[in-house]
Amino acid sequence: MKKYKFFNFKVFTIFISLLTFIGIFNVNFIDLNNKNKTNNIDQEVGNIITQANGQQVYGEDSDQIYEASSGTLVDQDLDGYADTIYMWGDNEYGQLGINNQVDQFVSSPQKIDTFTYGTGGFYDLETSGTHSGVVFDSDNNGKSDQLYLWGDNDYQQLAVDKNITSKSAIPILVDFNWAGDIIELELSNNYSGVTVDSNYDGYADTLYMWGNNQDGQIGDGNKENTILEPTLITPKGQSNWGGNIIDFETEGNHTGIIIDTDLDGYADTLYMWGNNDYGQIGNGERNLDVTTPTIIIPKDSSSWEGNLIDLELGSYHSGAAVDSNYDGYADTLYMWGDNYFNQLGNLQLDSDTLLPLISFGPDQNWGGDITSFSLSGLNSSVAIDTDDDHLGDKIYLWGDNNYGQIGNNSKTEGNNNKGEVSIPTSPLNQSGEEFDLNGNVINLDLSGNSSSVLIDTNNDGLGDNLYVWGNNDYGQLGIGTIGEDLLTPDQNDFNLKNFKLQDYQIYNQNDHQMWVDITLNDPSDIFNQNNIPTLKLQDQNNIYSTTYIDSNSNPEDDFYSFKINDLKTGVQYDFDQILINDQNNDFSIDKIFNIGENKISNDYQIIDANIFEKNISSTEVLVNLTIDNRIRFDISNFTEQQLQVRINYQDQNGSYQEVTEINQNQQILLQDLEPQENYLITNIDYFYEDNNYKYSLNDLNLSFSTDNETPVFYDLNNTFSIDSVQQESLKFTVEIDNIVFDQDGSVKNIENVVLVDNNNDVYESQYVQDSWVEDQDNLKLDNTVQRGYATFEITDLNEKTNYNFVGISFYDDGTGAQMFAEPQIIQTDKYINYILITSIIVGLLLLLLILVTAIYIYKKYYHAKKEVEITQDLEIFTKTE
Repeated sequence: MKKYKFFNFKVFTIFISLLTFIGIFNVNFIDLNNKNKTNNIDQEVGNIITQANGQQVYGEDSDQIYEASSGTLVDQDLDGYADTIYMWGDNEYGQLGINNQVDQFVSSPQKIDTFTYGTGGFYDLETSGTHSGVVFDSDNNGKSDQLYLWGDNDYQQLAVDKNITSKSAIPILVDFNWAGDIIELELSNNYSGVTVDSNYDGYADTLYMWGNNQDGQIGDGNKENTILEPTLITPKGQSNWGGNIIDFETEGNHTGIIIDTDLDGYADTLYMWGNNDYGQIGNGERNLDVTTPTIIIPKDSSSWEGNLIDLELGSYHSGAAVDSNYDGYADTLYMWGDNYFNQLGNLQLDSDTLLPLISFGPDQNWGGDITSFSLSGLNSSVAIDTDDDHLGDKIYLWGDNNYGQIGNNSKTEGNNNKGEVSIPTSPLNQSGEEFDLNGNVINLDLSGNSSSVLIDTNNDGLGDNLYVWGNNDYGQLGIGTIGEDLLTPDQNDFNLKNFKLQDYQIYNQNDHQMWVDITLNDPSDIFNQNNIPTLKLQDQNNIYSTTYIDSNSNPEDDFYSFKINDLKTGVQYDFDQILINDQNNDFSIDKIFNIGENKISNDYQIIDANIFEKNISSTEVLVNLTIDNRIRFDISNFTEQQLQVRINYQDQNGSYQEVTEINQNQQILLQDLEPQENYLITNIDYFYEDNNYKYSLNDLNLSFSTDNETPVFYDLNNTFSIDSVQQESLKFTVEIDNIVFDQDGSVKNIENVVLVDNNNDVYESQYVQDSWVEDQDNLKLDNTVQRGYATFEITDLNEKTNYNFVGISFYDDGTGAQMFAEPQIIQTDKYINYILITSIIVGLLLLLLILVTAIYIYKKYYHAKKEVEITQDLEIFTKTE
């Protein structure tokens, strides 16, 4: 029976590839513990890729049951592909593949480790209850090319001569040229089949079948014979199916397949064949087996009036989910065949139906799209999307309930004590309330007289909780006991804890040591201060342990820091995997996270070099290095020799080498270059140790041109200005490019400039010391600048004379003069010596002040003298009287 409903191989492959490429590192604990029972894969880690359940149920008396087995595919190394198989249940025929023929019943999941396969992944696990199989990608190209089978081989359903082995307790590789990629495997009552993509377009187009053919279920036109090897099956009179095979199903002794004939990606045609005792073929007849694929259409219709999304088969009934509004999602359910336990659902009839009829939900409406659909034995089920997010969030079951497989907390006694549930019903919990799925349905699967549902609780698209219920006579529920039926899903919760590697950093630290920091997404709190993760790194199959650094870590934020042990100085490492376990190594294997290529050395690594224009002068260039950002570069951690580099460069005349050192700014200086020359740095050798350079940065081809040392006037007509004019001199300022300074700060490559007048007479000037103003936007190496402003002074001009300057030159004779756009006219006689005039005025004012002061003092003295004389005269006069 189909285990991944609505499975599209191409979509699945793309999804898994994207999941791996974008780095979604997801880890799921398979903690297969119920509340009171244990099993042997507690604390295993991985993603459940798919589950498989198988049990044959025969006859309308549901007590006629046969062997039941179950299994899962798990991705334990988290590369997006299943790499581990677990199985449990009946093992009478070796159908669990664990090479154990002593224990007939295995009630807890057991890992199949009895055969060695390649480095690829498993794709599809199936079990009929008596034999099992898996398809495998042996060359790790994302496509299955091998088939392994094990278990009962009475009808050569293992595709191996039964005279060689009547059963196999270990997987056997089927030796057959499939001429394409295996897309889907189906196993049923002692027969097997696969679909194959022969033109490698991602869709199956070929069907092979073999094994028991007593009711014509192989489809080759015969019956009551055994097909000994994979046989090509097509509709009678056709060489192919006329389109792509979208889904393939087997159950009991009948087979079905749906075909996309118009190649739009959706099936539109249904073929059925095999046993038809109860009308399960859907051709309007019963008790007449159909030995070749036959097209089936609904009752009173010429077509399905929509796209066929999924096909499911029970022991004696069949069903198809149809997308009637062409939106890509199933919304209508057709059922036909045996209806003894009302397993056809709400058809409002008690008898079998020989043609497909629409089966309605509990209220004549399913309440949403059908996202998962499963039939098995005498039961039926669907998962419904009730909130339009295209994910199932409600499940319904109906049909036989003699073993509690409906999950309604009872073994229902229905009409005539048949133990049926005729109306689609949601499972209950032990309190009698509707069971809360607490997430989205990843997969709903029925197996004979038991049921299971896989739930995604954290919306990451991967299963977290697996619930099982119903019959457990063979240990097929995997709960550690045998014979105890479970009547509700919440009696056994296979709780899938999980954590994710959210982020990591591998970097170089002081003293040539390496560290790795990880951040986990750990909602289940698997790791904490009391359970620090252990961490290892893999480099080219070498495993390196680490030491946890508590002082750098913060478990509360799921951040952990480790020092990598046993590294050698001067070795480049290529770490491609991080392995995580807990302190007690409770996981049976370390959890492996593929992290791609992480090349790092405990030496510094130069990964690039570049040159900025401002770092080029006429004789030097400063090269900026890019050190691998995972290395915390500090020159104090390295010797002078280790910092030594050799620059290999060339010009048009030859090739050269210069040895220099890296500075703290991650730069190297190339000196003694020629001005105005084109250069090419071809490669840089670095890290000098033991008389050799250990590393090279090759194919650099870094080109640059040195500056011209000949000064030039820059933007003359906008930068030249007259600052002042005296009676016999003048000062002017001009911007000059290509100026070079000596170490003492003096101008190196100019001493003076001359002005040229309209008579070609030259007037020599002198540079005014310390007048240089540099242009900050054009700073160059060390003590040089690209351009700036300089002031010059001309002396020995004639008083009261007109000058008409027309150009300016760096040469004493005025050659090579650069001409002004407009003449610079200077008239010395129109300029007044304001300082002299001011001095004279100040002097005159001082003389005037002195004169006024003297007059004032004289007057004061004169008046005082007169007063004395008057006083004396009065005294004489008084005496005379």
